[in-house]
This record gives sequence, C-alpha cells and structure tokens, in this order.
Amino acid sequence: MRTTASVSWCVLFLMALSAVPVIASDPADSRFAVRLVYFDPAESGLDAKATFGADYFPSDNVRVSLDYWKQSEYDAYYDLGVSVEVMPITVTWVSRSKSQVSAPRQRQAYFGGGVGWYRCELRIWNSYDSESATESDLGFHVLAGMDVTDRAFAEVRYATADVEGLKAGGFGLSVGYRF
Repeated sequence: MRTTASVSWCVLFLMALSAVPVIASDPADSRFAVRLVYFDPAESGLDAKATFGADYFPSDNVRVSLDYWKQSEYDAYYDLGVSVEVMPITVTWVSRSKSQVSAPRQRQAYFGGGVGWYRCELRIWNSYDSESATESDLGFHVLAGMDVTDRAFAEVRYATADVEGLKAGGFGLSVGYRF
C-alpha cells in the first residue's frame, strides 16, 4: 500500500515538472529546478555516489524537493545481493538577508532547514529467492547555498533520518539549474 502511494506521489510530481512547456523567460518566474547531487549517506556500509533531485518553488522562501538514491551490490561467491533505495520528499524554508531579497539572484547566499518524509526500501536476493521491506519515517535537514547566476545554484545539505534503524540521511553537495 505504501509503495503504491509513493509511486503515485512521484508520478504526480514528475507530471507537474513535465507540464512546464518552456523555460521561464524571467528568472524570477523560475519555479522548478533539477539538481545533480553528490550524496554521502550516514549509514557506514553505504558508498557515496552521484544522484539527482528535483525542486518546486511555490514561493521565494519555500521549496518542495524530491531526491533519489540507490545502491546495489551482489556477491557472486555467496550468491547474495542487497540493494538500498532512499527517496525523500522534503519541504524547506529558505532564508536570504533582507538586502538580497530584492536584488537579482547573482552571488546571493542563503540558508534553510525543513522536514521530510524518507521512504526506504531494502531488498535482499539470491538465485532462488528475493525479499524486500519498505519503511518510511520523518527526518530533518539543514542547508546552505549560493545562487551562482540568476538560474544556477550550488548548495550543501545535511539530513538526518532514522528509518527502522537505517540511517537514511547524510551529507550532500548539489549543483542545480532553475527553469
């Protein structure tokens, strides 16, 4: 049931992203963004890797984000595979200094924090069988970033979430583009 709801929300989010017919001509009207993320998970057995995320900005101070991270490993000697998939949907409050709010988005620093719903799926398989478990829980995050141009931005984020003992948060470096 939870998987169906998760997939439904993801499909709705991606449909909203694809409904944007053209890139906003005025950067102030840019309400969507895509990000390339280097994510280092807090779980000690998992490796850092590049992944992606998408954002929707309903206002200048609020951001709704969907991120995705997955790692799979298979050991042929023991015929055992394990995969971990983490998909957080977060809401972030972003704050800028008062002098920067009215200025164009160039070289502006910002910071923020928020909450998220972290969905995790653990799957274990071998040649004969496969089992998976999906759990979710709330987590928190903080971020700091800079608008490099009127559309491009870079940021650092730290998230903390514990989903049934799996540390689903971690440290991320992002570069993104608003459209």
